[in-house]
Amino acid sequence: VSGILDQEVTPLYRYAAFATFNGCDALDFAGGATTDSYDSSNLAAGVQAWGGSVGTNGNLTEAGNPTTINGSLSTPRTGVGACTAGNVTAWTQNGNAHLNGGIIELPQAVAYPAVPAPNPLPPTTAYNGNNQTLLDGASAGNITVNANKTLTLGASGVTSRVTVNSLTLGGNGIVQILGTVILNVAGQGQTSPIDLTGGGVTNAALDPSTLQVRYGGTGNVKLVGVSASAMVLYAPSATASISGGSDFYGAVIANKVAGTGGAAIHYDRKLQKKFMSAAN
Repeated sequence: VSGILDQEVTPLYRYAAFATFNGCDALDFAGGATTDSYDSSNLAAGVQAWGGSVGTNGNLTEAGNPTTINGSLSTPRTGVGACTAGNVTAWTQNGNAHLNGGIIELPQAVAYPAVPAPNPLPPTTAYNGNNQTLLDGASAGNITVNANKTLTLGASGVTSRVTVNSLTLGGNGIVQILGTVILNVAGQGQTSPIDLTGGGVTNAALDPSTLQVRYGGTGNVKLVGVSASAMVLYAPSATASISGGSDFYGAVIANKVAGTGGAAIHYDRKLQKKFMSAAN
């Protein structure tokens, strides 16, 4: 008797947000948070109220009106209603929240490879990022960008790999992306190694593939709070949050994902053709 086990290639960023946690509130959307989609190669078409599907190995909890997932929920869990540790349901709905695309039952949990620590590790000393530029191969410690200041990453026309220990933006602090930047975050000794809630990220044409943030730790990742930013976040062991009525363009993979306060995740449908990985 012989058999073939086939491991297919699949898009890495298939969802607006995917939570690897297998329990309750793995995905937690409230306070008017929404998902939808767009195509970064055709910005003139704008954002459409579909295509913002989400996935998790656990439960999606939604609360509040008009909290809306403009897409489907994919999970190996089944059933709707209250979620407990002994009975993890697929979807918990509170306050007339909406799941417009229904539930897709996955045959098994989805496994994402862990992110190795940067080698060599970056320093853990403070780094003033105000009006500084970090190019390919740069390594910096705990970067702070103060109010109304700009940190530039990369250079036009090239792919730059930059390693930092942490990154924090003050009020209206900006990270400007030139070319394509792969940002590796170590997070040594930091509870929130990525905190962008005071500012935002600017990159050409709202193309999230031009900023690829990778973090392998278990800390908190706080994304945009007051402006629009485009990026992909790969942090399968971390807790990611998007809040403050902000617009996030791209996709998120984390252990848990929370969207609150009118935050919107606009999934770039073009990502399905840009990043691939081996399926289960």
